[in-house]
Amino acid sequence: MSMKAFKRHSFQNVVGIVARAIVASLLTACQVLLSPMPPTPTATPAKPLPFIIVVPKRITAGEVANIIGSNWDADEEITLGLVSTVPTTGTGSIVLAVIRADPNGRFELATTIPAQTPSGVWQVYAQTRIVGRFATDALTVLAPTAMPAPPTQTPTPTRVAPTRPPQRPTRTPAPPTPAPTTIVLPPFTEWRGEYYANPNLAGPPVIIRNDAVIDFNWGYGSPDSRIPTDNFSARWTRALEFAPGTYRFTFRVDDGVRMWLDNVLVLDDWREGAARDVSTDVTLGARPYSFRIEYFERSGVASARFSIFQLPPATPSPSPTRTPTPVPASPTPTATPTPVPPTATATPIPTQVPPPSTATPIPLPTLTATPTPAPTLTATPIPLPTSTPSPTHTFTPTPQPTATFTPQPTDTPEPTSTPTPSPTHTFTPT
Repeated sequence: MSMKAFKRHSFQNVVGIVARAIVASLLTACQVLLSPMPPTPTATPAKPLPFIIVVPKRITAGEVANIIGSNWDADEEITLGLVSTVPTTGTGSIVLAVIRADPNGRFELATTIPAQTPSGVWQVYAQTRIVGRFATDALTVLAPTAMPAPPTQTPTPTRVAPTRPPQRPTRTPAPPTPAPTTIVLPPFTEWRGEYYANPNLAGPPVIIRNDAVIDFNWGYGSPDSRIPTDNFSARWTRALEFAPGTYRFTFRVDDGVRMWLDNVLVLDDWREGAARDVSTDVTLGARPYSFRIEYFERSGVASARFSIFQLPPATPSPSPTRTPTPVPASPTPTATPTPVPPTATATPIPTQVPPPSTATPIPLPTLTATPTPAPTLTATPIPLPTSTPSPTHTFTPTPQPTATFTPQPTDTPEPTSTPTPSPTHTFTPT
């Protein structure tokens, strides 16, 4: 192939490629024109932030201030109050009013600044129950101007009779200017309850109210519609007077609680947990005491109950007295008599007397038996018939051996009859 033919062939290829590209572009453009166009996204305008304006900016306590609000939700409940920018002991926050916005989200309030509000720079706040939705504006409260004492008028001399001395004018003292005192408004006759929309008692309270007793069981709810059902807290303050004695302070809470008496922490159970009883015993004197009770709820069921009970006085127990234990004396051994067996007494053998020519009574010897312990036996002589005495042979009785007896238990002796001696036979010689 020649160079000229090659160039012509290349040019035709290039033209074909360009033509095909142009046709493809035209087809794509036609498809884009024929397809429906997606709607252009419209930017949603941001919701304007609520705000308030206080008029005038400088005011004396006791005068009227106008509070104007805008960009709030329709029929939204709003709490208005004062908070000092400089910490002042006992001042806290002052609730001015609770109002609702109109259907356009606006409100206007003319309120009197309390006459005894301390002078200084204050923040007027407007807050709803939604956390983070609030607005503030500065207000300077001026000290009341002391009223100057009226000038003393010098009385014009009056012509009087010469006999009467002229009267001296009486000077009227200027009335003392009362010094402003700091108070917390409004006054509370029972428990002052401050409720916060957070668990840390931070910022100004959403609600300040008077609670007759601390005995609440909110369940899964909250103290007020402006307070969330979880993660809220409360503080109760009050002064109570006691008689001397020991008292038991008991709480039934879910979740945490702590209590101060005269700014002294006497109970601390600041933790999450189910419903439980917490108590402490404190001995008090006869005077009023300042109470401060703080409580928080994390989640779930919420309850808080407080009760006071006076314990009875303790009765002193008597000290034990040591009583000496008597030591028994050793018994003196008693000698037990050993029974002595009765001694056998020899029975006399009758004496044989040969028959005398004349029978003469022969006295018999008296035998006295000394039994031990047998009764005494006495032999009674029997008179013999009188006969002629004759020599007699006297036989000496042979003593019999004494028998030894084994001692037996001694029985009570029975009465023994006196034995009658047998008669002596006299032999007559045959």
